[in-house]
Amino acid sequence: MAERSFYLCYRKIGDRFIALDKSGYLNEWSMNNGQLVSRKYQRNNDFARFEMSRDIYDRNWFNYTLIYREHQKPVNTSLNRMTFRGDDGYDPNSDLQYREYKIIKIDKLGTLVEKKSFVHAYSQEEDQYLYFSHGYNQMIELNLLKL
Repeated sequence: MAERSFYLCYRKIGDRFIALDKSGYLNEWSMNNGQLVSRKYQRNNDFARFEMSRDIYDRNWFNYTLIYREHQKPVNTSLNRMTFRGDDGYDPNSDLQYREYKIIKIDKLGTLVEKKSFVHAYSQEEDQYLYFSHGYNQMIELNLLKL
């Protein structure tokens, strides 16, 4: 087993421990003896350069994992380059960057499930926290200025 930072998503099911690594393999270990039982490549997904950040959301509250990677192509620059700046209105000069996000989880059968995929703006100047509804159709974003 590699360092914890090499894995994007994990789950304990009975006496099995299952983890998705950054190479796109779903690995399964026995909790009894620690041996690798199986390793399956996830063909339909590209997990290259994805990261999982504990700062994005509180993992203890949710049964999914939010992963991200940098995204170069803005969705709509005329709208997304504006950010709310308190009572002053909008700031068209902010330097927003974009990330591709995926909401994934390992289900009770040990299968990787992708719930949602989207591109969203973020700022290096703020700590960003993302929270989702149970149906993954609504998101609350909390941005706090870095001190």
